[in-house]
Amino acid sequence: MSIAMISVTSDVLTRLITLRLSESESLDEVLRRVLAGATKPLPRPRAQVSTAALSASPVGIAYQLDGERHAASDATEAMINILRDLAQYDDDFFPKLAAKVRGRTRNHVARSRSEVYPGRPDLVRYVKEVRPGWFIGCNIANREKKKILRAACDVMGLAFDRDLKIDLVNA
Repeated sequence: MSIAMISVTSDVLTRLITLRLSESESLDEVLRRVLAGATKPLPRPRAQVSTAALSASPVGIAYQLDGERHAASDATEAMINILRDLAQYDDDFFPKLAAKVRGRTRNHVARSRSEVYPGRPDLVRYVKEVRPGWFIGCNIANREKKKILRAACDVMGLAFDRDLKIDLVNA
């Protein structure tokens, strides 16, 4: 076995530590587990893009996640894509997010369609499966989508408006 020293910033180290399954799991083991579970390569940082440049995109919604530009047809698709991208790095992402975004009358993220809008079966048609066994309510304003995305960044140890840049109208 050869050992290589790599330089990481303190925020990356903090994220690695939070991904440990136990106190005894080494950072090497965390990296092996996380990288083996990734369905696509980790995004490489690119040139910084201002929020104004994102909103000027010819597509519906443009956003930047970890330095990589993305596009979606609307705010709902962008939110779902971002959540799916973040979830691939943490198996417990959705349970953590669900706890953070639970509302007074709805559970924005839940294990079943009916749990998202309890007592409102008429709104079930607005629920989308974001990952097998996890559902998100999409009958929400952009300001709620932004709150959910902020919470998702918090769960992953990312900074909203730095690691995730998105300009949602009326948010």
